[in-house]
Amino acid sequence: MTGAAAARKTDLVDALEAEERALIRRHPLPAPIFLPTDRQPLADRVAGLRRVLALYEGRWAAEHRSRLAALRDRHKGRRIFILGNGPSLGRVDLDTLAGEITVGVNGLFLAFPETRFRPTYHVVEDHLVAEDRAAEINALPPGITRLFPINLAYVLDEGPGVVWFDHRPRPGYPDRFDVSLDALAVTYAGCTVAFTCLQLAVFLGAREIVLLGIDLDYRLPADVTRQKPHGGGVGVLDMASDDPNHFHPDYFGKGKRWHDPQVDNMGRAFASARDVLGAMGVRLINATPGGRLDLVPRRPLAAVLAGESAPPPRLLVLDLTPVGGLSASGQMKAALMAPWRGGRLMAVCPEAAPDRFVVHHPDGRVEADVDAGTAAARARAFAPEAVYYRPQPSRGHLHPLALDLIHHGRWPLILHLLDDWPALLARTDPLAHGVWDQDLRWLARRAGVRLGIGDSMASTLSDRYGGGTWQALANGIDPTDWPDRDSPAGAGCPTRSFDLVYAGSLSATMNRDAVAAVARAVDALNRSPDGPRMALTLWVLPPWTKAARDLAEGLSGVAVSIADDPDPAAYRARLRRADGVLLAVGFEPDSRRHTRHSIANTLPEALASGAAILAHGPEEQATLATLAAAGDVAMLVTEPDPAALGTALARLAGDPALAARLGARGRAYALNAFALAPRQRRLEALVRTAAAERSVISADHSRADGARLDESALLLALARFQTTAPGRLVDVGAHRGGFLAPFAEAGWSVLALEPEAANHAALAGRAAAWPLVTVERLALSDAPAEGAALFTAPDSTGVAALSPFLDSHRETDRVRVDTLTDVLDRHGLDTVDVLKVDTEGWDLRVLLGLDWGRWRPRLVMVEFENAKTLRLGHSMGDLVALLEGRGYVVWVSEWHPVLRYGSRHDWRRLTGWPPGDDEPLHDPDGWGNLIALDPEAGLPNDDALAAMARAALTVAPRDAPEPATPPRPAARPAPSAPDPAPPPAPPPPAPPRDSRLARGLRLARAMLAMLSGWRAPVALGLLALAAALPWLPAPGSSLGLLLLTAGLLALAAYAPVRALRLAAEAEDIRKHALEARFKRHIGWVRGDMAALGDDLAARLRTLDADAAALRAALGEEHSARVAAATAQETALTRRLDDTAATLDRTATDLAETTRRLALADTRVAAHGQALDRLSADLATRADTLADRLARDTRGLAETVAELRADLSRENAARDAAWQAAVDDAERTAARADRALSATLTQRLAEDRQRAAASLAHLRGGLGEPPPGHRLDTLEDRLIRAGALGADRFQPFARALTDADMDRLRTRWPPTLGLPALDPRALGHLADRLLALERQGGGRLACSLPAALLRALAARAAPGADTLRALEVGVLFGLGLGVLAVAIEDQPGRRPRLLGIDPLDGGAYGAPDDPVTGARVTPARVRRILARLGLPRRAVTLIRRSSADPLAVARARRWAGPAGLGLLILDGRHDHAGLTADWTHYAPLLRPGGLALIDDHGAAAWPDVAPFVAHVAARTPGVTLLGDDWGTAVLRRDAIR
Repeated sequence: MTGAAAARKTDLVDALEAEERALIRRHPLPAPIFLPTDRQPLADRVAGLRRVLALYEGRWAAEHRSRLAALRDRHKGRRIFILGNGPSLGRVDLDTLAGEITVGVNGLFLAFPETRFRPTYHVVEDHLVAEDRAAEINALPPGITRLFPINLAYVLDEGPGVVWFDHRPRPGYPDRFDVSLDALAVTYAGCTVAFTCLQLAVFLGAREIVLLGIDLDYRLPADVTRQKPHGGGVGVLDMASDDPNHFHPDYFGKGKRWHDPQVDNMGRAFASARDVLGAMGVRLINATPGGRLDLVPRRPLAAVLAGESAPPPRLLVLDLTPVGGLSASGQMKAALMAPWRGGRLMAVCPEAAPDRFVVHHPDGRVEADVDAGTAAARARAFAPEAVYYRPQPSRGHLHPLALDLIHHGRWPLILHLLDDWPALLARTDPLAHGVWDQDLRWLARRAGVRLGIGDSMASTLSDRYGGGTWQALANGIDPTDWPDRDSPAGAGCPTRSFDLVYAGSLSATMNRDAVAAVARAVDALNRSPDGPRMALTLWVLPPWTKAARDLAEGLSGVAVSIADDPDPAAYRARLRRADGVLLAVGFEPDSRRHTRHSIANTLPEALASGAAILAHGPEEQATLATLAAAGDVAMLVTEPDPAALGTALARLAGDPALAARLGARGRAYALNAFALAPRQRRLEALVRTAAAERSVISADHSRADGARLDESALLLALARFQTTAPGRLVDVGAHRGGFLAPFAEAGWSVLALEPEAANHAALAGRAAAWPLVTVERLALSDAPAEGAALFTAPDSTGVAALSPFLDSHRETDRVRVDTLTDVLDRHGLDTVDVLKVDTEGWDLRVLLGLDWGRWRPRLVMVEFENAKTLRLGHSMGDLVALLEGRGYVVWVSEWHPVLRYGSRHDWRRLTGWPPGDDEPLHDPDGWGNLIALDPEAGLPNDDALAAMARAALTVAPRDAPEPATPPRPAARPAPSAPDPAPPPAPPPPAPPRDSRLARGLRLARAMLAMLSGWRAPVALGLLALAAALPWLPAPGSSLGLLLLTAGLLALAAYAPVRALRLAAEAEDIRKHALEARFKRHIGWVRGDMAALGDDLAARLRTLDADAAALRAALGEEHSARVAAATAQETALTRRLDDTAATLDRTATDLAETTRRLALADTRVAAHGQALDRLSADLATRADTLADRLARDTRGLAETVAELRADLSRENAARDAAWQAAVDDAERTAARADRALSATLTQRLAEDRQRAAASLAHLRGGLGEPPPGHRLDTLEDRLIRAGALGADRFQPFARALTDADMDRLRTRWPPTLGLPALDPRALGHLADRLLALERQGGGRLACSLPAALLRALAARAAPGADTLRALEVGVLFGLGLGVLAVAIEDQPGRRPRLLGIDPLDGGAYGAPDDPVTGARVTPARVRRILARLGLPRRAVTLIRRSSADPLAVARARRWAGPAGLGLLILDGRHDHAGLTADWTHYAPLLRPGGLALIDDHGAAAWPDVAPFVAHVAARTPGVTLLGDDWGTAVLRRDAIR
C-alpha cells in the first residue's frame, strides 16, 4: 500500500471514529451495555448507530409505533408462557406447549432441531447475544414475531416480522426495579431478558404469566475469563468449555460472550414484578422444574396445562419458630409449605420479650419487635384464606393473639401438634394444663384440619380432644436434595475413627440424658485399649451451645459444632459425610410423656443421608417404633444399659459392611416412605378443602388497625386489569384532586367537576401540571338548575353539598347545576372508562342524570352513606339496584362510621354484593363506596381482587383514642429491669387428717343412713331370720349365717355410698378445672390490678397533698391580694378626692372670672369711652389667671401621670399573680384534680372581674383604654417576652432576641449548606415549635434558639427522601417532634426517628422531671408523640441505657448500611459517658451527617466542652462547625 493510500485510510478511520463519538453523544442510551462492541467493524458500528439514531429521532414514531400499538391486548385475558433457557428447559417436552402463547428469548432456536415447537414471539435485549447470534436471529422462521429494543437496530435487521420497542435503564437504579405496564411508552431493564418479557406480556394482555426454564442457578466454569467494559457496567464473560448453565452446551461459551449473571438482582427483579403485577390482578407462576427461583409461586407444568394453575390459599402461620431458619420445626414447615413460597405465606412468631412479635411478610421482609396489636393488624392486612397454628406453652403470649385472630377472623384453621407437651404439662403444672386443655378442645372443634406428626400422635389427640378426624403429617425429603453418597457409610473403618453425628436439641424433657449416655459410651470406647475408635459430633443450634459443651466436657472423642448457617445445604452435606447419625430419646418419665408419640423431624433426613442410624430410646417411642417396623434400617438400643450401648457402638465402628448395609437400606426406605412431594400435595389439598367454603377478599379491620384503602389505586389497578391503555376518568365531586392524581400521573384524560369555589381553585392550581386534566366548576343532578344553594361547613373542606346534613352546614354560595349527560355532550366525550361520584348524598341523582345507553363506563365508584341519603328518600340499596340493573357486578368498600368530619377515617373491609352477612353493613352507621365493574370489560377473580386490595391497603396500628373523661390510670409500666415477683402468699394450713376410727365411724353412719327408713325393718328381719334358723347342722352355723347376712347388707349399703362419693369427687374435679381456667384468665390481671391500685392510691395521696398545699397557698395569696387591693384602693381614693377638690377650686375661680368678664362687657357697652383702659386691665387680669391655670394644669397632669404609672404597675402585678395562679390551677388539672381546678379558676376569674370593675371607674375619667383591652395587650406582651404563664418557670429561654435571629439567619444556614432564611419563615418555625410544646405536653430540654438550630440541622441532614435521625436522651420526646416539624416543608421527605432512653423517671436519674413534676414513662412519651401526629412507624424507641450492648446492636441494625443523617447526644454528660456514646453511635453517621452535642458550655456539665474540643472534634473525618446556645455542631466529612 502506498503512503498516500495509507494516509487516506488513516484519515477515513479518524473520520469514522470521530463520527462514532458524535453519534454516541447523540445516543439517548450512551452506556456501553446499549452500544456496539469492538467486535463489530468500525464502519458497521457507525452505519448501525446511524440506523439506531434515525429510529430514535423520528422513524420509530412515524413508521413502527403503530405496529407495536396493534399488539396491545392482542391476547387479552390469555395465559402467556415466558421460556428461559436454563438447564431445566432440557427436561421439558416443548411440544406440550402447542397452542399456547409463548415468548422465547435469546438462543431458544438451538432447541428447534429437536422439536416441532416454535414460539409465538422471540425477544432479545442483550447486545452481546445480538452480535454473536445475529445471523441465527435474523434468520428465524417466518411466523415468529420478533420484539427487539431500538438500540439493537445496529446489528439486527428490520423486516415485516420485527417490532421495535423503546427499552431504557430503570429509573430506580440501584434501589428498586421499575416495572412498566405500558410497553408502548417504555420498558425497563432488570438484569434478565425475562424481566423485559414480563412487561411485554402484560402489554399483550396476559392475565396469567407462566415462567418456564428460569432456573436462577449459575455455575461459572474454571476457564471463564472476565472483562470489564470501558466506561463501566456489567462484566463480560468468555470461556472455551461447554456451557453448564443453559439447556444447550453451545448456548454460551466457545467464543460466545455473556454478561456476568447477577443472580441476587434477578431475584429482586422477579419479586418486584410479582408484587407490581399482582397489584393489578396479573398472576405470575413459576412452572420451572427445580431451580432456585422461589420468589414466585410454583405450580407443576402438568397442573398448569390441566387448568389447575390457581395458587394455594393464602396461609397465615402462627408458630413458635419461623418457616425455614435453623430449627427442625422451621425446616419441616419450609419443606411442607414450599408450594406457598413466593408471596402466599405470612408468619407471625413470638419473641422472647413479652408481647413482642416478629412478622415475616410474604415479600420476604422481616418486621421485628412489634406489639400484639401491630402483629394482628399485619395479619389482617394479609387477608389469609387459612390459618396454620401450632400451639406451644413456651412464649405463651402467642396463644392469646392466635385465639383472637382465629375467633374474630373466622378463617379456616389447620391445627398441628408435633409432640405431646400437654401430657408433660399435666404433671408439671396442672393449673395451666387445665386451661390449655379447654383451649385445645375448643381449637379442635374449631379446626377444619387437625394434624399430628404421626399415626400414634393423631390417634392419641383424637381420643383426648375430639373435634373430628385427626390425621398424621410428618416431615419429608426431596430426593434431589439427597444425592448418592460419594462413599458408603463406614468406608475406611476401623482404621480411622467412625464419624457419628447428633443433630438436634438437648432438651432435658426430651433427649439430653440419652445423648449424654451415648457420649459416655463413646468416651469409654475410645479409652479402651483395643477397641475401634469413634468421633461423636454434637451438631446443635446456638441456644443449646452451653448444654452441649457441658455434656462433652472431659469426654474423649466428643466434640461440639454450632449449626449457625441458615442454608440447609450445609446441614445436608454434614449428614452425608457422616458414617452414622444418632437419634436419641430419653428414658426418664418426663421424656417418655413428652415424646412418646412424636416422630423426630430429623428422622427422614438422617435416613436419606445414607449414614447408618443408631437409635437409642424406649421401644414404645414413635421414632424407634417406626424404625423397628421398617426392618433392618437402623441399629436400635431400647434399654438404658451402658453395656448394650457400648456393644452397639463397637459393632458400628468395627464393621464397615454393617454400617454400609444399614445406610443403604435406610436411604432406600426414606426415599420411598418419606417422599416430600406427596406430603406437600396432601397438605395443599387439605388446606384447599378447608378454605373452599369461604372466599376472602379482605379481612374485617377494627379501628385499632388504622386501616386505609387507597380506592384510587384500587380503581386504577382494576382499570389496568381490563386494559393497560390509558383511558378517560370523569371525577364528579373532585374536591382537591386526591382521587384523580394517580390517573393523571398515569397519562389518563380526566374531566374533574367540583362546585365549591375554594376546592375548585385549589384543584385548578394542582391540575395545571397535568395537560390532560380539565377542571370545571359546577354541581350535577338529574335535572339542570341555576343558582342552586350550596351548603358548606367549617368541619371539613370535603362536605360541600346541595342538601345539608350537618348541624354546622350553612348556605355559602349559589352554583349552576347540570346533568352528567349534558356535561359529557358539551365536552364532546364519546367514551368514559371510569366514573367516580362523590357528591355528599346527591350521588343517586347524579347517576340518574346519565344516559346509560350512550355511555357505559367500565368502572363506576359511587359513595354511599345512609345517614345522609335516607332523609333524601333513598339508601345504599337503591344505588346497588341501579348499578345491578344495568348489568354491573358490585363490590362494597366499607368504612367505619365517621367520628368527625375533617379527621382521619378508618377503613373496614372489601366484600362482594350481596355480602355473606345477614346485614349489608356491619354497622348501620357505616359508609363507603360501591365499586361496580362491567363484566364484559373484564372481571378479576377473588384472588386477583384480593391482591389489588392488599396492594392498595395500608395499616397504621394505633392505641385506642383517649376518651373525653380521664381514663383510669394504667398499670405501672415495666421498668428496664423487671421487678422481682412478689413472694407467694403462704398456703392455708391443711385441715388435720381424720383418724381411721373417725373415718370408719363416718362411713358407718353413711351406710346406716342408707339402711334407714323403709329399708330398716327389712334389714332387721333378715338378720333375725338368719340368727333364729340354724340351716346348717355345723356348730355356730347360725352365727355364721348372721354374719354373712350382715356383710351382704353392709355391701348393699356401701355401693350407693361409694357412688355418691365418686359423684362428689367428679364434681370437685369439674370445679377445680373451672377454677383453673378462671385463675388463668383472672390471674393475669391481678398483677396489673394490684399495680393499678397502688398507683391510684399513691396518686390520690399526692393529689390530696398538692390540693391542700394549693388551697393554703391560694388562700394566703388571695388574702394578701385583697388586703393590698383595699389599701391601694383607699390610697387612690384619697388622692382622687384631693384632685377633685383642686378641680373644684379651679372651677370656682373660672366662674368668678367669667362673671367679671360679663360685667366688663356691660361696662364697655355702657361706657365706650373707657374701653381702652378696661381692655388693658382685662388683659392683665387674664394673664394672671392664665398663669394660675397653667400651674394648676401642670400639677394635675403630674398627678394623673403618677396615677397612671401606679395603676400600670398594680395592673401588671395583679395580672402576673393571676396568671401564675391560673397556671397552678392548670397544673392541678393536669394531675386529674379537675373539680378543684374548676373552683379555683372560677374564684380567680371573679376576683379579676371585681378588680377590673373597681379600676374601670378610675381609668374612665383619665382617658385610659378599656381594662380588658389593656389586660389583653399586657398579657400578649408578657407572653411574647416569656414572662407570663408556665414559660417563666422554664429553665430555658422561650424568647428570640434580635441577636438570636441574626445568627440563625446569617451564620448557621451557610454553615449547614442551607439557603438564607426569611425572618417571617424563621418566626413561623419558632411559633410551630412553641405550639409543639403546648400541644404535646412535657417540655423541650433546650432553649428556643437551640431548638431552631436542631430544626435547621434536620433540614440540612443528608437523606433525600428520609431523615434518619437518632437522639440519645429523649426526655418527653418533644425533641423528636422538633425534627419531624422541621422537615414538614421539604416535600417527599419523611421522618424515621430513633430514640434511646430508659424512660424510667426524670432526667439524669431523677425520679421525676424537676420542672414539670411528671414522671417520664414509655406510655407518656407515646401519648405525647401521638398528640404531635407522629405515626408509630415513624418513631422507634429503645427503652434501654445508651451504653447497653443490646441498645447499641439494635441501633446499628436500625441505621442499616445507609447510616444516620443526624445524631443528637443529650444523654450522659460525664466524660466517660460522652466518650462511650460517641464511640458507639458516631460511626453510624453517613458522609455529610451531622452530630449535635447538647449542654456545651453549661456550668452544670463542665465535661461537655472539653470532650467536644479534645475528642469529638479530633475524630478523623469529623469537623466541628461551631457551637451556639449550648449546642455543638459537627459534621462527618468522610468514612475512615
